[in-house]
Amino acid sequence: ETLQKYSKFFLLYIQYSNGYMEATQKVETLRMGKRFRTFLEDQKEGRGTVPAAPNMQVQDISSYLIMPIQRVPRYELLLRELLSKTPDTHMQKPQIESALQAIKESAKQLNEMKRQCESAATLAEYYHSMKG
Repeated sequence: ETLQKYSKFFLLYIQYSNGYMEATQKVETLRMGKRFRTFLEDQKEGRGTVPAAPNMQVQDISSYLIMPIQRVPRYELLLRELLSKTPDTHMQKPQIESALQAIKESAKQLNEMKRQCESAATLAEYYHSMKG
């Protein structure tokens, strides 16, 4: 019920995914500088300005950037698995099916927007290469 109710908010991930490629490119550009590389290494090794929680494995920044992109497909997988294990007679099976459909629709829209953004970026690159 909760996933179904808030599935429309998953469309906020469109904005995030649109900026994701630019953010990862920026991180890669910054990695070329020694200061940023040292900062990332210090964070990963627990020597950073913000200490990691005990027993917490610190990951590379790229791992954190991709997490929101992976979230919607994970919810879809979770709901598929839950649905496959739910007996047909269970009273919440229709709600699970409905939530799965809502998440699928959000994922479909996310993928379409991502394709459109990638196409626009490719077109812009082509335009600039022809212009310059």
